[in-house]
Amino acid sequence: MRINGNTAQLAQSFAEGAAQLPNLFDPIIMQYQMVLDFFKLESIGTVLVRGVNDIGDIDGNSALKEAYELGKSIV
Repeated sequence: MRINGNTAQLAQSFAEGAAQLPNLFDPIIMQYQMVLDFFKLESIGTVLVRGVNDIGDIDGNSALKEAYELGKSIV
């Protein structure tokens, strides 16, 4: 694949289009909210991360800071 070649441009265009898709976590969040509603619980927040599938994938990910801040907010 050449820099700025056809394939590179196709890949870039695909990535830009995919970024416009609805949030892939919406069904998960809806189920989470249903469980909270059923048990009459209140959510204090969520941290969902794409692309974290294997050991070590989370290293350096900004979600670590989000999880830390969420943990600090629990009283």
